[in-house]
Amino acid sequence: LKHETRGVISDDTLRKFCDDSADNLRWLESHGARYAHSLPPGGKTSYPADGYFLYYSGNELVPSHSGEHPAAPRGHRTVGKGQCGAVLYGHLQAACLRAGVQPLLQSAARRLVVDDNGRVLGAELWRLPEGTREARVHARLAARAERWQNFAPGYCDRLRQK
Repeated sequence: LKHETRGVISDDTLRKFCDDSADNLRWLESHGARYAHSLPPGGKTSYPADGYFLYYSGNELVPSHSGEHPAAPRGHRTVGKGQCGAVLYGHLQAACLRAGVQPLLQSAARRLVVDDNGRVLGAELWRLPEGTREARVHARLAARAERWQNFAPGYCDRLRQK
């Protein structure tokens, strides 16, 4: 991973990512996300087909990118069918609702409020007032962007900026 990032990420950040990754996965699982360890044939793919959930997501298997340790698959896909981002989001959303979090649509988090231990207590948000013309226009553009994201990402990014 260090070889692939080529100094874009500091050694400390990369080390923290590696050291914390198992705990982060356990945290997601504690909130309902499921993961499995089935590798696709060959292991290397940009995103595995249904039924496979662990994969080599980068150049881990390329000899010029190998290091002193054996390559490990680092791509994890939430158990589900198709693109599983919505499955993961559903588990996290349900966990938030169980914890009493009130969802605020058409809002953007600008800052997390944390306690002395780093636990998130809340967030500072910017939000469109409900029922306003701006909120209705934004909702329409956001829905259009979601429908077209995979086909025209640049167009969708421009819609989201309006």
